[in-house]
Amino acid sequence: MGHLIFLASFALFFLCAIGEHPAFGSSEEAAAGERRLAATTLYLSSDTLEGRGFGTKGIDLAADYIADQLRQLNRYGVKTDLWDGTPFQKFKVGIDADLGPNNYMALVGPPKGKNGKPQKIKLVLGKDYTPLAISGNVKFDLPLAFAGYGITVRKAKYDDFAEVDVAGKAAIMLRHQPRDAVDDQESAPIKEAACTSFRHKVSNACEHGAAAVIFCSDQAEVRRRRGKDDTLLSFHVAGTTFTRPDVAVINCRRAVIDNMLHDLNEPALGKIEDEIDRTLKPASRELKGWRIQGE
Repeated sequence: MGHLIFLASFALFFLCAIGEHPAFGSSEEAAAGERRLAATTLYLSSDTLEGRGFGTKGIDLAADYIADQLRQLNRYGVKTDLWDGTPFQKFKVGIDADLGPNNYMALVGPPKGKNGKPQKIKLVLGKDYTPLAISGNVKFDLPLAFAGYGITVRKAKYDDFAEVDVAGKAAIMLRHQPRDAVDDQESAPIKEAACTSFRHKVSNACEHGAAAVIFCSDQAEVRRRRGKDDTLLSFHVAGTTFTRPDVAVINCRRAVIDNMLHDLNEPALGKIEDEIDRTLKPASRELKGWRIQGE
């Protein structure tokens, strides 16, 4: 658990630290306020507080110190008893993530063959897919949609989510951006938006209602690798803590996505990507009848 000081009160603390009358105090009061502020800064940045990192004794010392300073401002109307009689609001925060032992993922597709049973393809951890550390620890069973590069740049009139509904679905997204390996004026407005990071794309997908995100390498990335190998990403490549605790974030090999596209008589992933890069227009689509299950 962590502690969150009420931010409005925290801001008022620094305002009031200048003196009893912040806007009109005497020069002596202002000087005293500056000394208090300097002492506060010196203490909060001291080695004793260990950088105030999560899980350290230092962050608790810092929280107690600030809470004490705020209590001295009660006479100015600052409230320090908002959460169970204290200034501390408890919340959960991820400090680090490890790949757990019970990961499972499978694709379930439309019936094929005479038996009429849905197709089920169990994926192999470390060969076909890997969770990323920014993933929440969740169990899911979701329909699938391909959302291009997962980018929305209104200034460039480019939105991979404009023609596909990803609400309540797992959004499959290419890494990077259209024409990533090419420096040209036509794609510059998209690239200038700088919206290719893992966390940005996950947040954008979630804003459009996605319940999970599946990343796969784009062709430019594969070509940059020795042997043109579509290898899986490392577990911590996007960071060490989750973006959203309720959203799974996974990396899949391109072949996994191509198998579903082939079953639906859709163009291969490479051809779809080529079309996006050529036209600079999204080519998002639902993968009708296909679902992804996992935990």
